[in-house]
Amino acid sequence: MATSTAARYSQTAIPHPDLIHRFRTSCARPLMGDILRDELGNRQYQVEEMAAVSKRISEIINKRLAKVPGLEGFKFITNVSIFQNDGQGARMFTSMVWDPDSDTAVQEIYTNENIKCVALVLAICVY
Repeated sequence: MATSTAARYSQTAIPHPDLIHRFRTSCARPLMGDILRDELGNRQYQVEEMAAVSKRISEIINKRLAKVPGLEGFKFITNVSIFQNDGQGARMFTSMVWDPDSDTAVQEIYTNENIKCVALVLAICVY
């Protein structure tokens, strides 16, 4: 199993967020799914490579989320875990409650014949 976590901090602070400035998982989940498919689509599980692959995917997700309009005031903590797909099950869970009005988590799962990948983004509003 390979796991990598990356954080990106935007310097743009906003006042306590209203409904308009809340993180929308509906924006992040498709973006994350596209990245996972692009990076892992035809890849075989190679234990020596997976740490670097998970780190690269974490960084790509952070960079692309930072470019999404309306998400300038968020810090993103991204965790990408890649497992070999041998038919086993896997579950991941995280919790955060800094500010339940604005902060949230979004998860996307990708599976192919050789790989299972769970990408998790914690979005923390900086105000």
